[in-house]
Amino acid sequence: MPDGPRALVVDDEPGIRFVLQRALAGAGLDVTATGSAAEARRAIEGERFVLAFVDIRLPDGSGLDVASDLARSPARPLIVVVTAQDTVEHAIEAMKRGADEYLVKPFALADVEQLARTSLERSRVEHEAAGPTGAAPFGLVGTSAAMREVYKRIGRVAPTDLPVLLEGESGTGKELVARAIHASSARAAGPFVAVNLAALPGELVESELYGHEKGAFTGATAARPGQFELAEGGTLLLDEVGELPLELQPKLLRALQEGEISRVGGRATRVNVRVLAATNLDLARAVASGRFRADLYYRLRVLPLKLPRLSDRREDIPALAQHFLRRDGPKLRGREVGISAEALQLLQRHPWPGNVRELENALRAVLVGLSEATIAARDLKSVLAQTAPPAVGWERAFAERVGAELGGGAAHERLLAEAERVILSRALAQAQGNQVRAAALLGIHRNSLRRRMDELGLTPEGKRR
Repeated sequence: MPDGPRALVVDDEPGIRFVLQRALAGAGLDVTATGSAAEARRAIEGERFVLAFVDIRLPDGSGLDVASDLARSPARPLIVVVTAQDTVEHAIEAMKRGADEYLVKPFALADVEQLARTSLERSRVEHEAAGPTGAAPFGLVGTSAAMREVYKRIGRVAPTDLPVLLEGESGTGKELVARAIHASSARAAGPFVAVNLAALPGELVESELYGHEKGAFTGATAARPGQFELAEGGTLLLDEVGELPLELQPKLLRALQEGEISRVGGRATRVNVRVLAATNLDLARAVASGRFRADLYYRLRVLPLKLPRLSDRREDIPALAQHFLRRDGPKLRGREVGISAEALQLLQRHPWPGNVRELENALRAVLVGLSEATIAARDLKSVLAQTAPPAVGWERAFAERVGAELGGGAAHERLLAEAERVILSRALAQAQGNQVRAAALLGIHRNSLRRRMDELGLTPEGKRR
């Protein structure tokens, strides 16, 4: 059996099988062609495929059932459903069954060849990212099942030019994943530009994103390009996209839909930029409460990618700790620093509400005060006690459960707002009114904290106004 990447063709028309075989072989794939659902299932059991073309109408069943089997296989290929009947119902059902693409007969060979290239690139990225060491070439670390799923997802979304929404708690590594997507895409030679919307004062967001012309407003003494223009030909990461002011969301939607922006005080111009967005907020809830536009949410969430919490991949903690120590030990201590088995066990038991970023910062703090060549458990205990944020997660979890029972709506929103008010109040009280420290405890930016304090009616001391 050939060892190269393989493609599966499932179609009862010999002519279609022949055309697809020739096109895919020309693209560098070894092809297994079958004419029935039963033959396809036998092929799936014995081989791994990077690409599959499946006709809906088969003599012994539905190709959609075969697509479902492929979607559940351990090495999930890029799945293309093929049909002679172009109906909305077929397209929706195909996507629900796990299809990545939908082709209508007669199809163009150029589309087949492009899908072949996409599947090969996706396979290459997945192989590099999930190698035996678990360290992706773009700085991601981990061999856990959760991280391998992230690597696979990077491989699937990187070859496309569609928006990706990176979702996950603060400190889970969303910017690293965004850089991995960029580095694995056809735009890798172009710029990668990241802008944190939570760190920008509201009045500067529009100018920062889209630029401005000379004289557009007081203080605009010269024309200035925005982040979209600086990312031309590359990738733009909109971090903390949930903090984008509501009044500026239509302009971002236009940029995504039309590929067109306008500098403040200037005319519309075309841009060639792929947009990635990241958030630690529940944007669906923000849509329900009217704080985020539904059309923008669905436009950003074309390809969602959820990052796991560190507590959901504890088996990666030793590798992460050793990675950070190898990187920071020589800089902070002038030499490599080891870590004892007991210290690693302590790290694995810690809750890590701040995720990977909290682990990274805790180890840096230990390195600064370390006098030995190896970190012991006693070196960690005081640091972990100092960096632990307020234990307030139960209020939000409780509100989420009660809200689910209520079926969402206004009562759900009130419960969540009250839970958030308690969380912020405790953090502000623990930080003795220091908003910078309170924001750090919560894992959010100071501007986000201030905005939510205003919305929830909290004083700097954490009390109701």
